[in-house]
Formats: sequence, C-alpha cells, structure tokens
Amino acid sequence: MKIEVKTKMSKLDQFKLKIIKELQRLLKRLQGDCKDIDPQDTAKPQEVENTPPTGQGITDIEGESRVNEQQNLKLHSFGSPNVGKCRLTSDAIIKDFRMDKKGMSYKWVKGGCEALGAKDKSDASATLAICGYSNDGINYHVTKFDWISTSRLTRSWENVYDHYNGIDPDTFFKAPHHCFFICDKHGNYRTNILIDK
Repeated sequence: MKIEVKTKMSKLDQFKLKIIKELQRLLKRLQGDCKDIDPQDTAKPQEVENTPPTGQGITDIEGESRVNEQQNLKLHSFGSPNVGKCRLTSDAIIKDFRMDKKGMSYKWVKGGCEALGAKDKSDASATLAICGYSNDGINYHVTKFDWISTSRLTRSWENVYDHYNGIDPDTFFKAPHHCFFICDKHGNYRTNILIDK
C-alpha cells in the first residue's frame, strides 16, 4: 500500500521552484530547443565581442558576416544621449562610409535599423546617426547628428553646420579622421564603427 503525503510549500520554496523553471526555460532557449518563445523576448540585439584589428568594415568568414573594427578606438561622447558606451551588435552591420563637405553615405550589409528597435525600414524615430571626429585616429569625439532609418543611406551635414547637439562645424571638418555608426535612441546598442579614409 502506497501512502502519499502532501506537504504545503512555503512561499520561499515556491519562489525557488519558479526561478528554477525559468532558468531551465532559458537554458533550453540558449540550446535552441525552445520553440515557443515570445517574439518580444527576442527583441534585444545580439551583442558580440570585438574581433582582432585586421581592418575596417566587415569580413566574410565561412559564409557569415562578421563585424571587424579597429580595437583601439576610444569614444568620447558629447551632447545627448551618451553614445560612447554603446555595445556592438552583430545584428546590424554597415560598410562603405564616405563623406565630403555636403554630407555622407553608407551601405547596409546585415540587418538594418529594425535590429536596433525601428518598426520598419522607414521608421526614423528609434535610431540615431552618430558622427565623430579625431585628430589622432584613436580618440573620437562622437555625438548624434540626426535621426536615421534603414531607407536613409545618405545624410546631409545640415545639422552639423547648425551646431546641432553641441557640434562645432569648424572643429569637425578640420579634423583629419571621421567616424560613423548607428545606435538605438537610448545609446545601448550600435552597429560597427566605420572610419572615413
């Protein structure tokens, strides 16, 4: 004869069990076995480690796009928001930054502003165009100069000339080195950083 003994779980034990179940669910997700993940759960971009300093832009390695940026760059943010601490994501990769006195251009390699929080290719309310300048090629003074969407592959320097967000156009254009990247409006995640050559 089997006797069942029912015991009442304390609130602490119930909480522990809930945490264990959540950790098990996350482990399954990491292993790729979880099929019923809420799409809202996966909205956070995938953060990646910087790769060795073998050049600018992207490199195709075994069929995968991989971010490849200069390792010794130091970003000094001014204006708002503080974009100097943005974390690199592999979900949004850009290339071919070009600039002149009128404006700049770039191309998408992977993802788009949607990977950084935009609703669609034309949504410019969630992502920022960041420009920077440097006198030594290492220390870049960076700030937002415009809002941007995936469909906007060119931007004029109109806001730079208008001293937008504390930018001094004379200092900006006299600098020998310039950079560009795109980040979410909170300054948490960014594309790779491109340097104008």
